[in-house]
Amino acid sequence: MQLGYYDQEQRGLNPANTVLEEVWSQYPMLPEAEIRTVLGNFLFSGEDVRKTVGSLSGGEKARVALSKLMLMKANVLVLDEPTNHLDLWSREVLEGALEEYDGTLLFVSHDRYFLNRLADRVVELGPEGAVHFLGNYDEMVAKKRELEEWAAASAAGGASSASGASQSALSPVTDYEADKQAKREERAKQRKREQAEADISTLETEITALEEEMALPEVCTDFVRLREVQSKLEEKQLALETTFALWESLME
Repeated sequence: MQLGYYDQEQRGLNPANTVLEEVWSQYPMLPEAEIRTVLGNFLFSGEDVRKTVGSLSGGEKARVALSKLMLMKANVLVLDEPTNHLDLWSREVLEGALEEYDGTLLFVSHDRYFLNRLADRVVELGPEGAVHFLGNYDEMVAKKRELEEWAAASAAGGASSASGASQSALSPVTDYEADKQAKREERAKQRKREQAEADISTLETEITALEEEMALPEVCTDFVRLREVQSKLEEKQLALETTFALWESLME
């Protein structure tokens, strides 16, 4: 068994390395084209791979760490809060990569959308130990509610009446499951809409700040610095276009 571990604190990254060096140094036998392809899948393209790790944002560092993890090709991945620091588009990239992963995933997360999309078993830890539930987070909540209702009915009417109530409650299984699935999808869509709106607002603020920075005399007369700011601006504008397109699709 080969085990891969994702640390949300990114303590394994060398801040002096460029993005390309950070990944390639761990896999020196791989061709540069393959390294760049994986980095491109995690939104590092062109000159982005020349940025130093120390200059990256929290979300960008997370994407570097995840790129290294994907190249490891471990058959078990242990992930500690993998969606922390990631924007909406980065989360979509990560979730898509993990959905195609053939090995075993063991992860801790407070991201309910992530749990609902990827988990097929939830382990709840409590004072009395661990309780296992088949399914994702919403299915676990629904199952716990059913158990609580059954216990309440049993306490109120005795074992036989509780059995009848349980049979009655579970008879329209098809309608219940369909309704549960529809509600789950609508909640997921709403969360995506809200996150997209927040990301759009953040990106618009960052773009305005970069445009103002480019207009400063000390920046517009310094070609190197101007090019760096312009590169960041283009990156944010592309991210804004992508996020806005996603938001529009979620409004349909």
